[in-house]
Amino acid sequence: MMKKWPPAPKGTYYYICEKLDAKEDSFQDSLDYDEEIIDGQKRYRWYKNALNSVHELILFDKHFDISPHKFEEFNYLFEGVLWVTKNDPKSLEYIMSELTPTVNQVVKDKLLEIIKGTGCFDSCAIIQKHLGSKPNDPVQAYEQKRRSVVKKLEAYAKTIVEKSSLLQSLMHSAFDKMDSKEPRLVEAFGVLLNIDRHEGLKSLKDNIDELVWLYINDRELLAHLFSEELCLETKDLFLKPFITLEQYELLTFFKTNIPVLQTGFPYYKIPTYISGNQGLLSFSDDWDNWDDDDY
Repeated sequence: MMKKWPPAPKGTYYYICEKLDAKEDSFQDSLDYDEEIIDGQKRYRWYKNALNSVHELILFDKHFDISPHKFEEFNYLFEGVLWVTKNDPKSLEYIMSELTPTVNQVVKDKLLEIIKGTGCFDSCAIIQKHLGSKPNDPVQAYEQKRRSVVKKLEAYAKTIVEKSSLLQSLMHSAFDKMDSKEPRLVEAFGVLLNIDRHEGLKSLKDNIDELVWLYINDRELLAHLFSEELCLETKDLFLKPFITLEQYELLTFFKTNIPVLQTGFPYYKIPTYISGNQGLLSFSDDWDNWDDDDY
């Protein structure tokens, strides 16, 4: 395999490997050289890790936007980059210029960002000079963004549907409790049924960027994600924050597209969520056994 690589600079690890491979009956010599323990690790492993630091980022770049991630799980690979820089910098030049393909600019930027964080600016200089890069593929970037947006909004839409289903269930099983003015019950329902709060669920503010992006880029898909029927009360809770955020186009879109579940119950206004009252839910495991006299 070594012989298929471009010629390596003299004196480097790859050059020595080429020479050993070229000799007759040199298998044991090559194996001994590769597997000699250097700084607690087999020699070849330092170089393989340095090489894989780029290739792993390339692989992940194909599937999602890598720019916000730290890739701490790859620290052992980046340690290989630092070791090769210190002990065999010409080999790192060879790795970056000959053994890796031209990468998307986001991959090069991410590698430089990570290595810069270690303080090894010699490695950064080699990577900057020798690792070839190209503009990011707009089609790939769009598909990555679309996948991440859909994944996040699917989870958000599911929480809203679950809250609506819970409300519908309570209307059948505990409507008298819902209609109670008892303060602890009112507060408990505020915790249980609200959808735009910070504890336990993502609020609209946490999802608004994704909603706007999908509204601009694929309204049909956005309508599909939020196509399940909701209780009128849950739909109102979902729509109200759009007014506060001044997202009137989204407000009109969802008001038009989200169907309302028709029930035989009168409109019930869900109490406002009060922060810090989650403890009130400790008594709500069995709604059918609730008794106002217990409070």
